[in-house]
Amino acid sequence: MYYKVAKASEYLAITGAGINDVKLLKKAWILPGQSCTVFDLSPVNYTFEVQAMSAEKLPFILPAIFTIGPRMDDMKSLELYAKLMSTHDRLSNHVKELVQGVIEGETRVLAASMTMEQIFRGTKEFKREVFDKVQLELNQFGLLIYNANVKQLVDVPGHEYFSYLGQKTQMEAANQAKIDVSEAKMKGEIGSKLRQGQTVQNAAKIDAETKILSTQRQGEGMKEEIKVRSEVKVFENAREAEVAEANAELAMKKAALTRDAQVAEVEAAKTVAIREAELQKEVERMNALTMTEKLKAEFLTKASVEYDIKVQEANWELYKKQKEAEAIFYEKQKEAEAKKAIAEAELYARQQAAEGELYAKKKEAEGLIALGSAQATYVTTLLQSVGGNYHALRDYLMINNGMFQHIAKINADAVRGLQPKISVWTNGNGNEGDNNKAMKEASEYLVITGAGIDDVKLVKKAWILPGQSCTAFDLSPVNYTFEVQAMSAEKLPFVLPAIFTIGPRADDIKSLELYAKLMTTHDKLSHHVRELVQGVIEGETRVLAASMTMEQIFRGTKEFKREVFDKVQLELNQFGLVIYNANVKQLVDVPGHEYFSYLGQKTQMEAANQAKIDVSEAKMKGEIGSKLREGQTVQNAAKIDAETKILSTQRHGEGMKEEIRVRSEVKVFENAREAEVAEANAELAMKKAGLTKDAQMAEVEAAKAVALREAELQQMVEKMNALTMTEKLKAEFLSKASVEYETKVQEANWELYKKQKEAEAIFYEKQKEAEAKKAIAEAELYARQQAAEGELYAKKKEAEGLIALGSAQATYVTTLLQSVGGNYHALRDYLMINNGMFQDIAKINAEAVRGLQPKISVWTNGNGNEGDHNNKAMKEVAGVYQMLPPLFKTVQEQTGMLPPSWMGTLSTDSPIDHSPNSHT
Repeated sequence: MYYKVAKASEYLAITGAGINDVKLLKKAWILPGQSCTVFDLSPVNYTFEVQAMSAEKLPFILPAIFTIGPRMDDMKSLELYAKLMSTHDRLSNHVKELVQGVIEGETRVLAASMTMEQIFRGTKEFKREVFDKVQLELNQFGLLIYNANVKQLVDVPGHEYFSYLGQKTQMEAANQAKIDVSEAKMKGEIGSKLRQGQTVQNAAKIDAETKILSTQRQGEGMKEEIKVRSEVKVFENAREAEVAEANAELAMKKAALTRDAQVAEVEAAKTVAIREAELQKEVERMNALTMTEKLKAEFLTKASVEYDIKVQEANWELYKKQKEAEAIFYEKQKEAEAKKAIAEAELYARQQAAEGELYAKKKEAEGLIALGSAQATYVTTLLQSVGGNYHALRDYLMINNGMFQHIAKINADAVRGLQPKISVWTNGNGNEGDNNKAMKEASEYLVITGAGIDDVKLVKKAWILPGQSCTAFDLSPVNYTFEVQAMSAEKLPFVLPAIFTIGPRADDIKSLELYAKLMTTHDKLSHHVRELVQGVIEGETRVLAASMTMEQIFRGTKEFKREVFDKVQLELNQFGLVIYNANVKQLVDVPGHEYFSYLGQKTQMEAANQAKIDVSEAKMKGEIGSKLREGQTVQNAAKIDAETKILSTQRHGEGMKEEIRVRSEVKVFENAREAEVAEANAELAMKKAGLTKDAQMAEVEAAKAVALREAELQQMVEKMNALTMTEKLKAEFLSKASVEYETKVQEANWELYKKQKEAEAIFYEKQKEAEAKKAIAEAELYARQQAAEGELYAKKKEAEGLIALGSAQATYVTTLLQSVGGNYHALRDYLMINNGMFQDIAKINAEAVRGLQPKISVWTNGNGNEGDHNNKAMKEVAGVYQMLPPLFKTVQEQTGMLPPSWMGTLSTDSPIDHSPNSHT
């Protein structure tokens, strides 16, 4: 018994014990009684020269390269290949003969039904037909054609059909070159003669044009002279009209300025008179005010003033007493209102608190009902998903809630810090391999197969575990240089040098997996990979070239390159390869078929004859140019004479126009200056009138200002005289007796008034005090009533909240109980799991064992004499099994839950039996 791992491009074919037919795997344990064969998936190039015959009985050789390998994306095909082909080496003569027989048979049958021209013209369709029919035959062996490169058809010795076609096309090109040379000579001689005739014709044409132009210039000079005389007369009349208009405007301006000056003088005189009248009115008003003040001072006595003072003092005392009583009453009233407000606030606070408690209870009840409904739905759904198995549901909830991890963490915390004495006994030899880790450079990938991997795995770094195989492959592209020999649609052979830069498609994991499976067994610079790439490129290039003429290929090199690029890339995709760059160089002649050389000779002869035509053209241009310059000289002389006469006449007319224009402008300027002088005189008269008005106004205002100030001061003097007269009269006519009498009378009146007001104040104070006591008593009664109302309201709301919470909890429990089918034990377990009771129990147990110092012995019964394969493969499994019994024992003790039966059983006095000898 041993463990076998296939590489990325390999498969294992296993037969024997426990397998009905054959089993294909990437990795497997090979048991006693089983046989294992490794076969490679990478394709192989098969090169043939198929001899066939067309419908016209013309034999030919068809060189071909087929890239063939197992169909790796179909397990049925891989099983066929494993059964029929895996016993032979894929490069053996047996496999090559089988493939060659299929290809030659289908190719001959198809060629016999087509003419040679149909085969050559429809190379692409012919290749597709052969491809499809051969693939149909290879399907029964589980083989796939990855690429088929059908090269250029070749003559059979003694039947040189393609050579004759090539010679025919070559001779046609040579004869066409001779025709083109003769055509170029003919064009050169005819062109020279044509240029001589054109020279004579152009000279006669220039003489005629010179005479016509001279006559035209003389007529133009006479016309210009007549035109200038008429324009001068019209201009003179226009200027005289402008002078007459300027004279009229000057007379009108003088009349207007005279009128404005006279109006300004009249306005100045009247304005001074109006201002003098206004100031006189203000003086009279001030004199009237002065007389009024003088009369008031004479008739005002001191007695009336003192009486008013005493009355004000008595009113003040009464007002003071009233305000003090009102203040006391206001204070008592506000105190009562404050007590009442406090009582209302306390009642409102109690009500709001009770409302809040009730709202919280109701929302808690609603949340509990919603939670119960959601949890019931959750539990019901889970219970239905596990087929009504309650134990499976319980295990799921404990696993999903991380209870085992939580308990394990609690147990770990409990034993952390212990100092146990542990003895471990095992029979393993521990000789592991050293190559368990792999890392590669930036341009490389690792392809890993084996344990834990279904097919292949591509990574940049990995631990290579026992039972795994690792292969590294490079992503960097490689340059492939070829000289592709092809033939155009006219049967003209040519060489197409090309350089292709090709490598794995690094940005696509699927392509990299294809490359890893098909190509990693070969070095990217090996002959096998080069043949594969060259076969794809040559095949697509030849097929495309056969459908185009030589001119189409040469003119459309860019499109030709794009077509080749796209078709080659389509074929390379199935190997996970990408074309990074394709450089198609210049087309080259095949020796003996110098098509491009003949084209060069034709171009060279055309250039020589064109040179002859250019010489004749230059001579013609020289003679015609000379004659043209002579004619142009005569024409220009006549033109200059005419232009000189015209210009002289124009200048004379312009001089006369300028003289008339200056005279008229001088007259207009003279009138404008006279108008400005008249305007200045009018402005001077207006300014003089204004200044005279301002001076007179200032004199009047100055005189009246003195009179106004004199009246104001006289008013003040009269006021002071009145006050002086009052004091003097009091001193002379008021005797002491009368003063004392009046004083006693005033005092008696004052005392009476004072007593009355004091009594009124006391009464007012007592009255307000009584009202305040009444308000305080009412406020205290209201506060007691509100406090009692608040207590009652709070008790009622607390009772309502308790009822709502009880109802919600009852609904929650009823809903959960219905969801588990009325199973009380299931409900209890769910509540304990959901509320974390098991974790709390584990924490309590952990606290109980914290700080212990146990002695632990672990025994295994492996014999240690097994082979290296068993030791490496089973060591990790045995280690995992040795860790499970203590964990399951703890879970069983704390939760009452047993592990699945397939993991072993727990006894009352021993852990789970998981030793290697307990399983077969």
